[in-house]
Amino acid sequence: MFKGYWVLFYTIEKLVNAIGYNTYLAVNFKKKTSPALNSSSLLIYSLIDYNIEYINIPNVIETFIRISFIIILCKFNYEIKFKDMLKSIAIYWIIIYQSIRIFSETVLIKLTLSYTDINGIQIYTGETYISGEIHTLQILIFKSMLISLVMLLYKQYKDKTEVDKSHIKFMVIPIATNLICLLLFFRNTALEKNNDALNYLNSVMIPLLIFISNVCLFYLFDKSIKSYKLKLENRSLRDSIAKDYNYYLEIQKEQEKVRKINHDIKNHMICIRAMSEAKDEKLLDYIDNIESKIIDFNSSYNFNSGNMILDSILSNKKSICVENNIKFDVSVNFSKSDFIDMADVCSMFANLIDNAIEANLNIYSDNLEKEIVLKSAYISEVCVIKIENNKENQVLSKNSNFITTKKDKYAHGIGLKNVREIVNKYNGETVVDYTETRFIVKILIPLIK
Repeated sequence: MFKGYWVLFYTIEKLVNAIGYNTYLAVNFKKKTSPALNSSSLLIYSLIDYNIEYINIPNVIETFIRISFIIILCKFNYEIKFKDMLKSIAIYWIIIYQSIRIFSETVLIKLTLSYTDINGIQIYTGETYISGEIHTLQILIFKSMLISLVMLLYKQYKDKTEVDKSHIKFMVIPIATNLICLLLFFRNTALEKNNDALNYLNSVMIPLLIFISNVCLFYLFDKSIKSYKLKLENRSLRDSIAKDYNYYLEIQKEQEKVRKINHDIKNHMICIRAMSEAKDEKLLDYIDNIESKIIDFNSSYNFNSGNMILDSILSNKKSICVENNIKFDVSVNFSKSDFIDMADVCSMFANLIDNAIEANLNIYSDNLEKEIVLKSAYISEVCVIKIENNKENQVLSKNSNFITTKKDKYAHGIGLKNVREIVNKYNGETVVDYTETRFIVKILIPLIK
């Protein structure tokens, strides 16, 4: 085969290895370059990696140069600590890559070795049915395909916000079937006495078609995931609208109570005046009865944040906390934040408090009190909101995003994401911190005059 073809095949192999490593990094660390720069750096690394093999230098120096370029690749494309970088190199290049390489070479050598029959015992002669070039080409193709498929499966497995892990089995079965078909093809190629040119053509085209089949499979799977995400987003939007609508109904009820009291107070004043002039002994009882009604109303609507929407939300969430024995400590001043849309106020505080309530409901230890503390104040023309809650469950995070421990990970992972989007809309900042037993969210929103 022409030397130019081998340059192409080996360069593609190096590129596949680099893309596989880049996939591992992208899943576990935050990217800091554009897709174009990322792709260009991978291509440059692949060309360097290929040419290093043709420089007459000791293996130790060759390995050192490779590791140096891998480190540069990591630091250029990702926000990654040095110890995490060394860990990623060990996991991918030493464990994953070497395991696939050894597996590919072992399987294909066994498939293509010839044997002789001696006294009914099959003994391998150590020679292959096919030429060394075709055998090498088969190993390159099979190894590259296996690395690509393993890393694509790994990406889907680690992407917890998009797909349930149980779905992975529906991808593994057809992929494994295609790989087995590819191995059988290699075996048949070895047994057939075709000319080398035809073997070269078959060794390239058939694996390419199988690989395209697997790529289409991943494409369809990815489309189904996006469709699933869209359905969840629509459902979440409907739930949010329904929740907002319920809050507005609660506000209307409270406003109706206020109007009723204002309407009745005139009649009450007339009755009090008449009873006072008549010196009716039941006057005090009458006044006490009116006072008790006012106290009952205030006890169910005992928040004065300066924002009617927020007061209604706090009242509703407090009743939930009381039902579940959760201490709800509130000190909120939101009187200067009229520039924030009512829907955003509703969504932001409802999501924050709902998350805090959910964390408290998962506390089963008698030594940890169920508690939520919500505070809001204005400091130097900035609205500062802080909500803290006790927790017992473990906090999972990925690329600075927090992942719920519930089974439906995508559906329940958008609460805090919605809060961040609302805060960013008003040029604010969201800071999240947590300890073993405490989860804290701080929000800073500059005032708009």
